[in-house]
Amino acid sequence: MLFNRHFIIMSLSIFLIGVIFWWQNPSVAITAISQSDYSWNSYAAVKSYWKRMENRQFDLARSLVTKEAMDDHNAIQQKFNESPLLSIQKVEIENTQEDDTYICNVRLGSVIDDKEEGAYLLNVQILDKGWFITSITPIR
Repeated sequence: MLFNRHFIIMSLSIFLIGVIFWWQNPSVAITAISQSDYSWNSYAAVKSYWKRMENRQFDLARSLVTKEAMDDHNAIQQKFNESPLLSIQKVEIENTQEDDTYICNVRLGSVIDDKEEGAYLLNVQILDKGWFITSITPIR
């Protein structure tokens, strides 16, 4: 009874979780388990911004943008508000020569509207509370 398979699986699971906490300090382990954005960097901030715009979580996307870039964010949000079926079909994020500056090729489309492609130049900067998008400049 002591060595049935359920007891062994539970004991092994508890042991492996203990190894994770022993290998990493507890705060790092808890953060890695609970937060998906543990490896937060400028690229992840840009990727998260477009993901939140696609999911129409405009308040969360706005929290990644500084006051200087708010007008440009509002222009993009206005496109989504005008067409409720509009969605992001594809986002390609490219690095540039400058640090923390990205070119985002965004393809928008819906069942009713034609596909629309646009490119944006996003500058990202680290501030007190993390990475923020400081400017969103439409290229074409």
